[in-house]
Amino acid sequence: MQRYPKYPCHPNMKKTLLILSCIIFLASCKKDNLKSFKKEFSGSWEMRSFYGYPFNFPTLPPGNGKIIVIGTDGSFERRSHDTITYKGSYSLDERKDCYGDAKKIFFSTTDIAFSNGFIEIAGDTSLTISSPNCLMDGGTSVYRRN
Repeated sequence: MQRYPKYPCHPNMKKTLLILSCIIFLASCKKDNLKSFKKEFSGSWEMRSFYGYPFNFPTLPPGNGKIIVIGTDGSFERRSHDTITYKGSYSLDERKDCYGDAKKIFFSTTDIAFSNGFIEIAGDTSLTISSPNCLMDGGTSVYRRN
């Protein structure tokens, strides 16, 4: 019977492997969270209101035709009723706002006429896109599921 020499695991090696596995685990969770969030907010949304400098829009009635269509595949469309006014893509990222330490989901699109910002969903019927707090002339757009 042949004996193999024992190679003790160096204590720093154990720490390194533990830290590496934690980083991989956290990175995979982030991707899964963003993937599930894409499914949650994809669909057709109609603008309900806008608040920001220099003016606030009054609440728009249902059927006003200011629509965005967000796909789970990263596609983005802006429509006026049934006419496509812009077609491009979007991306999601986790970022900190200018104030505070909490990370939020940031929505950005290739459409330069559309305001990028932090995205939130209330229930399944309301989508809010808010500019970062440090953006002086930012605003908040509120959409209803179409």
